[in-house]
Amino acid sequence: MTDHLFIFALSVFLAGVFGADVVSVKEGGSVTLHINPDEIQKAADLLWMFHDEETFIAQMDRETHETSIPGNTDERFRDRLQVDDQTGSLNITDVRTTDSGLYKLQISRSSGISYKTFDVTVTAVTESSQTSPCMITGPVLSITLVLMLLMKKMRSADTIITHPTTQQITTIERQCVPPDGL
Repeated sequence: MTDHLFIFALSVFLAGVFGADVVSVKEGGSVTLHINPDEIQKAADLLWMFHDEETFIAQMDRETHETSIPGNTDERFRDRLQVDDQTGSLNITDVRTTDSGLYKLQISRSSGISYKTFDVTVTAVTESSQTSPCMITGPVLSITLVLMLLMKKMRSADTIITHPTTQQITTIERQCVPPDGL
């Protein structure tokens, strides 16, 4: 269990460090993939894609302020996508576990094309997840769990660490259980 938890935390942490913004949301909620205004400054066109599909789910022409959302006619996202006409951020409502995956934003400028990637994880709502006292998500959860596991391993190797205690770490580990199957 501890090794699976460590691998889960490390993978989420590394995904956040190496380019993709990591976003976690519970099934049924909504999520907005925010764009920093500096990243799209002087952008002529924003193109949202899901996974590495050749087809796009949303497009915004920043010069004419026209927005097209063909993903809303697709069975997967039917009428659940919105693009903020000011920022270009993508909002997905009533999220489902099948919405998990990589979302890529292609930013076209006269100087070239750049990309921004979001790694979205939608967790199913279960009885235990509704009552869990652990509400830390994303990179904060990753860093916290990695540090806790490292401290626990160091403590077991007789390394001097003053806080937290092994009992506190074990309690938090039990409360913050990763999605089923990990």
